Amino acid sequence: MPEDRAKHRRRRGWVRARWTFFEGRMPSPSGAELCGNAAIAAEDGGSNVPGTDAALFAAGGLASPGSPPLPPGRPLKTALWFRKQCGLFRKAILTGGVIVGLLAVPMRVKAADAQKEPAAWEQQARAALERGEVAEAQNLAAQKLSDPASAAVAHLLLGVLDLRQQRHSTAVTHFEAAKALGEQREELFLCWSESLQKLGRLAEACRLLEKELEQNPSLPALNSRLADLYLALGKPRQALRYLEEVYRQGRPNAAVTLRLASARFAAGQDYRAVELLEPLVGAASSANLLLQIGKLYFRNLLYRKALIPLQRAWELSKPSYEAGMFLALTFFQLGEYASCAGFLDQIKPDAAEELDYRTLKGSVLARLGEWERARRELERGVEAAADRADGYLNLGLFWMERGDREKAWELLEKGSWLMTPGTKVVYTFDPRQTCDGLVLPKGDVAVNKDRARFFADLAERFHKVHHWTSALELFRAALEADPRLKAPYAGIGLICPELGNPDVGRSFLAQGVDLYPAAADLRFYLGTVLSALGRHEEALSSFLKALELGGPNPPARHWLFLGIAQAAGNKEKHAEAKVSFLRAVEADPQLALAHYELGKWHLKNGDPEGAEKSLQQAIELDPHLVGAYYQLGIACRRNGKSERARELMAVFQQKKALREPSSRAVPAQDRLTREP
Repeated sequence: MPEDRAKHRRRRGWVRARWTFFEGRMPSPSGAELCGNAAIAAEDGGSNVPGTDAALFAAGGLASPGSPPLPPGRPLKTALWFRKQCGLFRKAILTGGVIVGLLAVPMRVKAADAQKEPAAWEQQARAALERGEVAEAQNLAAQKLSDPASAAVAHLLLGVLDLRQQRHSTAVTHFEAAKALGEQREELFLCWSESLQKLGRLAEACRLLEKELEQNPSLPALNSRLADLYLALGKPRQALRYLEEVYRQGRPNAAVTLRLASARFAAGQDYRAVELLEPLVGAASSANLLLQIGKLYFRNLLYRKALIPLQRAWELSKPSYEAGMFLALTFFQLGEYASCAGFLDQIKPDAAEELDYRTLKGSVLARLGEWERARRELERGVEAAADRADGYLNLGLFWMERGDREKAWELLEKGSWLMTPGTKVVYTFDPRQTCDGLVLPKGDVAVNKDRARFFADLAERFHKVHHWTSALELFRAALEADPRLKAPYAGIGLICPELGNPDVGRSFLAQGVDLYPAAADLRFYLGTVLSALGRHEEALSSFLKALELGGPNPPARHWLFLGIAQAAGNKEKHAEAKVSFLRAVEADPQLALAHYELGKWHLKNGDPEGAEKSLQQAIELDPHLVGAYYQLGIACRRNGKSERARELMAVFQQKKALREPSSRAVPAQDRLTREP
């Protein structure tokens, strides 16, 4: 459980998101959002983007009002888009309003070939391809395979044809042959990498493009393509290098800037992302551009910063549903419920949008104490989408807060059966509700074990996404149904410190340990709370017992937190902490917190070189560890690297300032791992 919580925090900063997406993190851009990006690229309202960039930015998205106009005429099967910056043609296969494919047909070639005109047969083949006459294009290319002067281009065109027809293995064979025969155009590497990606060979596609860029680093299309591949692999920091190159090479525009900012956020360079976006916020007059910037801030939990672009987007586009909803959600996240309700009153949702709208409106009315209106809105949400889990779960939490366990049970059970990835739970309990006055259950007779397990399982899901108060209430309901159930003791024990009452958390964990003395996880959780309370000797005893009960291969975090307790103890225990940190690194070399604590230990014990090495590794593994920049700055200064030290201290101050305005209370366990 702490593993999930700490992992979520490192990615998301100190603020806990209450707009919950089950089985995942904050959502990926939707088709509609890609359309919004396309509209940004098409508009000339201060975004400084050629309208024809839109097709490249929105490839795979859906056309919508505000999207770039399609070429005139009867329903088209093809459309050409020209990108001036890189001299690149792209072909989007359109069916109705849906972009279902994207075929790169770049005209740029290497400098040595820049003066060469395509042969007549190649021009004929490409013209046939543009007309959709695939067989003719294929025949023309196949006839040239035996001609040494034309074989390379013929293989390239045949590979493009195979790519277009989803024959990716054959396409790769043709691309390999074209390269072996000397073909060097960007088109070859773009299409080749696309086929490899379709075959699931992303790492191979990355190596292909990296090798080519080593020889020709100034190719924007290849840099952009390689960045996309790394993002698909979940490696934003590797992608960032190539996006920075695209940004450096070209004339900055909104589409490129947004993409780069998004990658900087993903790579932990949030302060640099903000530096990139702030000038756009001040200069933009495009509602779509401002909306996308606001959404980017929102998804990275910078709610205060999101307000300015979202409010301007609303003024320029009202009564836009999307701008209004994101603005209302931002106020909801900030706890400014009256402002949230005011914007919701100005929005008119259509049928497809009604569930999300009613759910948010009911949730905010509950926070304003208008219980009857809140109930009606939440029930209307259920009626609007009876086949979706969202309405049932939010209404079930409403009845849970109102104390009607039977209604809550019925609705939550139904919602749990319908739950899918992307299910949204907006409803939150009164944020002033804490663990104050919470008492341990009396008796040990189960009333309803099945219901208890259901409430506990659902509470675990809320807990993992930091829906603290909802999880707390569900765990309490589970204990009412079965006072001997293990999970609620762990859950309440960990949630109460997050809500500002570690003493209550300690009492529930201690009760859980009494009921389940052989449970290593309960011993470990108890140790973390004792450590946060400054009771290091007791924490040390609890961690050692957890390690004893955990078997031959205990989790790395058990060693890590043992080391933290030892480092806070007497001189003898402090010396033992190094061994514990090393054991944690050995058990999980990717655990950034272990490298961080080891670096702090080296620094405190007069080894700045060892500290610099460990702290640098911690930042590479997790660039969101704010305290690591401060500690590394000290280590660099002691190692005589004054300029590097100043840079790191500046980064520390920027990252700290960026998160402080919107942060709520920082949990005790966060303080152990984040403060310098």
